[in-house]
Amino acid sequence: MQSPQLDPKIIHKESVMVSNTKIIHNYEIDYDDVLGKGAYGIVYRAFHRESSHIDLAVKVIDFKSLKKENMMQSTKNEISFLTALKHKNILRIYEAVQSQSFIYIFMEYCNNGDLTSKIQKQGRIAEDE
Repeated sequence: MQSPQLDPKIIHKESVMVSNTKIIHNYEIDYDDVLGKGAYGIVYRAFHRESSHIDLAVKVIDFKSLKKENMMQSTKNEISFLTALKHKNILRIYEAVQSQSFIYIFMEYCNNGDLTSKIQKQGRIAEDE
């Protein structure tokens, strides 16, 4: 399994901010469209610029939230594992890129929300769903 290349130089040289949209590599992040928040980052709507603006989600993780060194390594291991994993019931990670302050994880966009919200609204979910 090949580990994703997290090279700070990639983002630092190719990052451009236009209003509340940030262009990173081949992606455009809409900072006005927050999809969710977690313990380590915020998920925004994003688009792939060269593929007819395919909808994506991007999890932006601030290094400050990964206070312990082992959390940084755990995050890199998780990215590596999930990038290699391909399954119909697991959101696909397309690419992860690192700047000097953030890790950007570009992943498949799920317009039906997250599993926790669905369980809270609907209750128990059948296994075949």
